[in-house]
Amino acid sequence: MTYNNIKGFKRCYGGMNMQEPDSKKQQTEAQLFDEWVKKFFLDPHTQILDDETFFIDIYESDDEYFIEAALENYKTEDLSVRLQHDALTISVRDKSSSAKQGHPNIIERVIHFPFSLYHHQIRAEYAYSLLTIRIHKFHTCPIQTIIKIE
Repeated sequence: MTYNNIKGFKRCYGGMNMQEPDSKKQQTEAQLFDEWVKKFFLDPHTQILDDETFFIDIYESDDEYFIEAALENYKTEDLSVRLQHDALTISVRDKSSSAKQGHPNIIERVIHFPFSLYHHQIRAEYAYSLLTIRIHKFHTCPIQTIIKIE
């Protein structure tokens, strides 16, 4: 397992280091995330999507999972984040191609988690060409399907 500590966050490459979870459910979720993140970064399809659409990074802190998407030259209104059970979809309306074709080109990345994201508190913010999605491990909330981007 390799970790890079950056400002208190642990970037996962083949493993993770979490606080001891309070419940068996969280422990199971942590184990699922550990296996999933190993497969995500080792999957050659991930690299292809990073090159053909936009780059995605995944890491965690003790309390949250983070997804970062590098999205240069877009405005917040060009982006959307949707949730459906275990799938988080990031959509980008690409205006540069719309001028040529007469309609916007939508670029999407779907990230399938190994567990349901419903009831997790999820926040998204876009600043300095970086979309950061924060999924809280322990705080719950009502089911949300559209994640507001701040």
